[in-house]
Amino acid sequence: MAVSGIRKFLDFVGNMGLLARGDRPKVVDLTGREWGAVVGGFSLSARQEAKQDSEELPTVSAVLRNESPAPLTIHVPGWLAFYELRVLGPDGAEVPHSAYGTHLLNASKATENVELPLAAGAVTETILPVGSLYSMRVRGEYKVYVSCRLPDGTQITSNVAVVRP
Repeated sequence: MAVSGIRKFLDFVGNMGLLARGDRPKVVDLTGREWGAVVGGFSLSARQEAKQDSEELPTVSAVLRNESPAPLTIHVPGWLAFYELRVLGPDGAEVPHSAYGTHLLNASKATENVELPLAAGAVTETILPVGSLYSMRVRGEYKVYVSCRLPDGTQITSNVAVVRP
């Protein structure tokens, strides 16, 4: 009974922003994912996230997986500088950045440096706001390629993610 009361109190003050608590570990859904080639002990997967409503801009889930039998640690800049996106429109032409995307990508040139330890077989997920970063105004299917460059210069490329705005 006392633990329940303490938990309710901590939830209450946490919801008010008076106390910072760690989030529960996120479980990444790997069901039905396609993967790019294994490079440098890592592979990368990309797929569109399900929309919560029809007006929501599309996002892509990028999952980096440690394919090696041993733990690996890499140092990466913030996600905007780490992940590179190539977006092709329904006509096959490269899609330009939106004004917001241009501003955001220019402002984020390696502003952070994050140590990312991954156990053997472990994954980490990043949600990429492609609908905000690129001008995806035409209806149809867009092809999104996600890649990242490891500190040694090795480039990892995902499968092709089909995105429908």
